[in-house]
Amino acid sequence: AARFSGVRLNSDRTVLCGYGNAKNGFGGYGGSVRFISTVSGDVRLENNGTSNKAALDNYEAGEFIRSKC
Repeated sequence: AARFSGVRLNSDRTVLCGYGNAKNGFGGYGGSVRFISTVSGDVRLENNGTSNKAALDNYEAGEFIRSKC
């Protein structure tokens, strides 16, 4: 399960931005992480210290998200 907040389209309506908070293996929520998703379905997450193929390092994610959102 996951909770999403602050979800919005950017001004040129090409990406969806927001925060996601997913349950961990113990059933608790792990903390909100910024995400960005393109209209084609490509999703990138800010790295929250876990191994995740979709995660960008915090600087790269921050710069990318700021430039698109």
